[in-house]
Amino acid sequence: MVRYDDPNVQLSALVGILGCILLFVIIVGLQALFYKMHEDELRLKVYNQPYEELRRIDAEQLEQINSYGWVDQQAGIAHIPIDRAMELTVRELSQPTPSE
Repeated sequence: MVRYDDPNVQLSALVGILGCILLFVIIVGLQALFYKMHEDELRLKVYNQPYEELRRIDAEQLEQINSYGWVDQQAGIAHIPIDRAMELTVRELSQPTPSE
């Protein structure tokens, strides 16, 4: 005789185990989704945004190494473009040194 008020232990255990597995899969999936969305937001809001101060400094430095100008006009110190400075340095170093 089967009583309907007796719990079915095997079915309860199966439902509990499947529930735990499903809960674990959901938690791992949500964690992966969170990390992906977090990385996407960082890329969108931080990594892809131009850093204007860095761009300005880069432009100033490129302008300085590619132009003529005074470093200290009173002392007669000037800067020249880097390409011209390299040419002059190579020319100077390729000349034989005077013997003593």
